[in-house]
Amino acid sequence: MVYTFLKAKGLEVGTSLLEEDQVETVKGYIERAEQNGVELVLPTDIVVNPVFPKSDEDIAPEVVAADAIPADKMGLDIGPDSQKLFHDKIVDSKTVVWNGPMGVFEVPAFAAGTEAVAQGLVDATAAGAFTIVAAVIPLPQCATSASRRMASRTSPPVAVPPSSSLRVRNCRA
Repeated sequence: MVYTFLKAKGLEVGTSLLEEDQVETVKGYIERAEQNGVELVLPTDIVVNPVFPKSDEDIAPEVVAADAIPADKMGLDIGPDSQKLFHDKIVDSKTVVWNGPMGVFEVPAFAAGTEAVAQGLVDATAAGAFTIVAAVIPLPQCATSASRRMASRTSPPVAVPPSSSLRVRNCRA
């Protein structure tokens, strides 16, 4: 999702996955956020790789600024500065709805962003925030260290079209 936002801001996104048909719509979201004084938090750095990894030989991560993604690389995670930024923004929030992973979390080299956000949810929940994990795909992080305790409440399944895999989970241990 973030690469659609970066592209809408006029930035190079290389070979990163994005929804090209949504770029104009996202430009409207960005404009509306600016008009209403809403802070839109986007990554400041990105972990890129030459290709989508299919094996260990395909993994050569490199951290670049979000406004300097090489044309021949694809973004696969948020970088360390963005991990801290997102964690801190989440911890300062009173309500958080998490819509899914930050990167290709199935590959350890690209999982740190998702873990940082999961830890932010754990920390925010501990500080009294109301947190919901509303994943568009199932999150195996619910079985990992930080994110076992991340959600405040258990929500019943959400009614969605049969083609969707939307799930709302309580990942509390």
